[in-house]
Amino acid sequence: IDTLERRIHKLDPLAVGGRGRRVSRHTTEEILAEVAEAFQDDFDKHGVSLDFRRSSRTEATTNREVVQHAFAILLDNALWFAQDSEEKNPIVKVRVTKPGFTVSDNGPGIPEADRETIFEPHFTTREGAHGLGLTIARDLLKSIGARVRLTSCRPARFSVELG
Repeated sequence: IDTLERRIHKLDPLAVGGRGRRVSRHTTEEILAEVAEAFQDDFDKHGVSLDFRRSSRTEATTNREVVQHAFAILLDNALWFAQDSEEKNPIVKVRVTKPGFTVSDNGPGIPEADRETIFEPHFTTREGAHGLGLTIARDLLKSIGARVRLTSCRPARFSVELG
């Protein structure tokens, strides 16, 4: 049983994230770059530009897998809504900041009335979606002492502080 438990903790980012295990030091750029590169084909397919500024060398001691999972959720949402942009050139911007990073898009934005409920389970404006992405991203980040918040409704911008 102990061996099985150790394997589960080793493989499950949620299990290890809350206990502070698998924490290591990386640049925020390194953590995010792998996910951004994995999404590049989707961005190309949908005609959305990904503007990922890789200039900052801010380091973070965190659970890399948990941050990557939360970032993938934010990136997926931004890609989805950027496709609905009335702009000629739909774009998603990722910026590395001193405490973490931001993800924004030039899609339709988030109605101010929804600002307080977007992180609640099952809240969605995407047809066919379950409304769990932002809830999961919030909870993942919270499990490692980080946080995500909506910092702008138009354009939609999410800021992540890695703690």
